Amino acid sequence: MDGLLSSLSRWFNEKTSSSLYFTYIGFFIVWNWRFFQIVFLEKETLFSSPRIEYINSHLLFSIPTYSQIPGWINSVMNSVANYGWHIVPPAILTYLTIIYLPYLHHWALEKDLENRFERRRMFEIKKA
Repeated sequence: MDGLLSSLSRWFNEKTSSSLYFTYIGFFIVWNWRFFQIVFLEKETLFSSPRIEYINSHLLFSIPTYSQIPGWINSVMNSVANYGWHIVPPAILTYLTIIYLPYLHHWALEKDLENRFERRRMFEIKKA
C-alpha cells in the first residue's frame, strides 16, 4: 500500500509540475471569467434567482433548431456546444502558446542581445 501511495504521489507531482496544465488552467479561467466572477465575487443579494439558474440563463446559449428534431437531440447539441465553447478555446490557446511562445522568446532574446551589444559599443566609443 505504501508503494501505491508513493507512486501516486510521484505521478501527481510529475503532472502538476508541467507548465501545460497551469497554462490551460490560466486560459480556462481567463476565457470563462464571467462564470468565476458570478460564482466567487458577486454577492447573493444581486441575484433575483439562485446562481445556478442565473448562470444557466445568462452564460449558456441554446442553438436554434428545426421543429422536426427531437428534444433530446436538441439538448445534447446544446450541451456539446456549451461545453465545447467553454473548454475547446482554452485548449487551442494553450496549444498555440506552447508551440509559438518559445519562438517569440527566442526572437525577443536576440533583439535584447543586439541592443545590449550596440549600447556597449556606443559606451566604449564615448568612453574612448
